[in-house]
Amino acid sequence: MFEWLMQLRWAVTAVLSNRNYTKLADVKMLDMRDEYWTLKSDLLPLLQPLQGMTSLYSSGDQLSASTVYPTLWSFVKV
Repeated sequence: MFEWLMQLRWAVTAVLSNRNYTKLADVKMLDMRDEYWTLKSDLLPLLQPLQGMTSLYSSGDQLSASTVYPTLWSFVKV
């Protein structure tokens, strides 16, 4: 979700700044400060490998320990 949100940041900002589409009260609730956008971009490199690990772990019926340990170790190194 963060990745899509980061790709659509300027479109989201444009819609929120257009009063024909968004009321001012809604903008105050939905708009994010620049610090939050920066935090999302900083977290993205950490969350992408986690998404891959989650997909790997949930895909098989029986996951072996020989798969879990190397993937967890590579995640910790990142």
